[in-house]
Amino acid sequence: MFRKWKNVAWLALGLVIAPLASEAKPKTPRTVLDYFDLLPKHFFEVEYSGSNTNRRKWLREGFNPDIPANNRSIIDLKNDFLRFPGDGAQGRLDIAVFRCKGQATIGVHNNFEEGDLSFWRYRNGKFIEVTKQVVPVGFNSRNGYAMPRLGTTIRVFKSSFWFRFKPGMKPLYTLRWRGGRFHRQR
Repeated sequence: MFRKWKNVAWLALGLVIAPLASEAKPKTPRTVLDYFDLLPKHFFEVEYSGSNTNRRKWLREGFNPDIPANNRSIIDLKNDFLRFPGDGAQGRLDIAVFRCKGQATIGVHNNFEEGDLSFWRYRNGKFIEVTKQVVPVGFNSRNGYAMPRLGTTIRVFKSSFWFRFKPGMKPLYTLRWRGGRFHRQR
């Protein structure tokens, strides 16, 4: 009889502890796609700011060959680069992960109207903006920024209202990732 109650006690204890164990700290993001799923809502228009299902659906639709090549989705897990296509209301997002000594810095370029370039680190389940700590020069909305799909160098171009990168364009300067921050080079 005692053995039966002992088994029931262990079962009850397991039922109490199991939910607590499953609520442990969230998984640490590892890929650019993981970081994309966790990006704050302010990067997205209303339609995509809610669930990741909507974001992922639009990301999949961005592979459509009818969409202009410069605005198609790109998911390059090997090189830590992702492009989330714009649709008129939602600006195109280029996201790159820059790594140094086990720490990831996420660069997000919102290519809508004047554009915006910011850098983030994910700590304790939240994104912390670190743009001022990792970029030696301030963001200039009159410049165009080309996030790197390959490598870790951001090219900065003089631009007009709508920046369109064209092959052969000479950059004003580059931002090279070294030692956990960017360094300006001509």
